[in-house]
Amino acid sequence: MDESEAAAAIAKAVENMGLLLVHDQRLPSATALVAGGPVFGSWWSHPDATTIYNALGALEDRLATVKLVAGKLTLVAPRLWPDLVAIGSSQQPWQLDGLTGDARALLDRVAAADDPVLLDSPNLRESGKQLEERLLVVGEEVHTDEGHHLKALGSWEPWGAARSVADPPDTETAMSRFESIVNGWEPDSASLLPWT
Repeated sequence: MDESEAAAAIAKAVENMGLLLVHDQRLPSATALVAGGPVFGSWWSHPDATTIYNALGALEDRLATVKLVAGKLTLVAPRLWPDLVAIGSSQQPWQLDGLTGDARALLDRVAAADDPVLLDSPNLRESGKQLEERLLVVGEEVHTDEGHHLKALGSWEPWGAARSVADPPDTETAMSRFESIVNGWEPDSASLLPWT
């Protein structure tokens, strides 16, 4: 499978299912789809790693990528973006309880910023990880002028507005949609979602 075929296969799977993990050994994933079966260990050492990486890169503007299932990167179809915005911006107790002071400070900084906040220090990266895993922010990889790959965090509302996401549903409806999809993969898999 070449890169364009891999990108097309991943896009079709995400459109059909709504969600697809980037990498998992058991649940549906892009790596397994491209490799023709489960990839054990790091997918970066797989012979198809370059094809997978480039296919995912080709889709980065067409699909959302968030830490949704089991804290792993999950590809999300555009039809579910209103649900992401609803959940991410809800600031429910499961999102806020137990955050470190540094993570709360970073969340406030992201909320006040006009542009995504670059995680350019180890402390910020650790706090950013907490926020991403609780869906409080949307993260994206950026390439700095110095050639580094860093994460930048933004708020859900501007992210949704930039993608013409209108009328997010209520949070319970949004969470229920994701639970239904993930339980369709394997019974009780919805327990892998961050709010369960």
